[in-house]
Amino acid sequence: MTLENGDVEESGRMMHFETGRVEDYVEVWRRYPQETSAGSYVLERDDGLAFLGQIGERALGIARLGEGVAAWRDRMVDGEWKRFYAFGAGKEEIEKILPRLPGTIPAYWKEGETAKLGESRWTVRVIGRP
Repeated sequence: MTLENGDVEESGRMMHFETGRVEDYVEVWRRYPQETSAGSYVLERDDGLAFLGQIGERALGIARLGEGVAAWRDRMVDGEWKRFYAFGAGKEEIEKILPRLPGTIPAYWKEGETAKLGESRWTVRVIGRP
């Protein structure tokens, strides 16, 4: 449902990772203008169980972790990625499975090519240069 201010409210039922039970949830999603000057991309880890993405000054990492999920959300602040939210793993583990992104998109990244980040290899699935 779209709210008066333009946010979108989503509700449903899903597994709550802390309790292990299926529970009701309500989320509110805010649409941000896309800052295309920073570019965009989606990377898929070589095992297909993790993705990293950037759109403008916002980035997201998400990975299957055993029976659960680990994820983080970053925002570019003064030319560096700042972590705003993470769950599903400790700091060291999450950075191992979902490494931090480079400050700028490397010139050699092209769709279908392989990139090395952290300890894993990633396939560039989509890329939009600034």
